[in-house]
Amino acid sequence: MAFVIARLITLPIVAIGSAWLIARYRVIGVFISILAGWAILFAVYRGFPAPPDVWDEDGEEIHISAPIIMTVWSFLVLGVVSLWSLFERRGDKREKV
Repeated sequence: MAFVIARLITLPIVAIGSAWLIARYRVIGVFISILAGWAILFAVYRGFPAPPDVWDEDGEEIHISAPIIMTVWSFLVLGVVSLWSLFERRGDKREKV
């Protein structure tokens, strides 16, 4: 049961941390969050393996799926952050006029 709790706690923490990195450092944050998220997810999924009687498909494929998941998540967050800053800049220009 510990493997379920560890994996469920890790996913939102990695998502929030990568969103913060991307919001703060933009493109460099994307690369850092992909690599750090890959390492963290791999470490957690290998550090807390499923019991022997449960087939652990996620644990077997985490070295392939983690960078894909982190890349998709990071570029979605980068898109939202870029749109947010664009709307803020356009709003500031309208207030000055």
